[in-house]
Amino acid sequence: MKGRIRRLSGRMRPRRSLRLLTLGAVVVVAVGTSTTVMGSPAMANCAQRSFAFHGNQAQVNNCPGNGADSWAWVWNGSRSNDYASLQLEFDNGQKERLVTGSGYSAASNSYWKTGDIWRAKICYSWGQRVVCDSWVYV
Repeated sequence: MKGRIRRLSGRMRPRRSLRLLTLGAVVVVAVGTSTTVMGSPAMANCAQRSFAFHGNQAQVNNCPGNGADSWAWVWNGSRSNDYASLQLEFDNGQKERLVTGSGYSAASNSYWKTGDIWRAKICYSWGQRVVCDSWVYV
């Protein structure tokens, strides 16, 4: 009799453990799915990037928190540059250019009804020469 009880209890435990494990997995998947579905529309296009090119810096943000569609900032990090600029392309096809003054100056702008910034690149001028970095995808 004692041997039968051990075998029965040995069979019961794996099934109970399997049921609890399955139930736990279902709960985890359900909670994870509801969190993902609830969070994804609001955060889907909230890209934010910071980058630099030859001492010049830029930031772009597709969820600036001020109600605008996007925001951009560029800083001219060199006294010898005539200007630094940030060229922007939006997901609706619109193009914008944000330009600083000469040496150690910054410019920023909020963009309304333009959609999200798709890509951006920093350019600067030095005398007659204009030099641009490659596109940074946001």
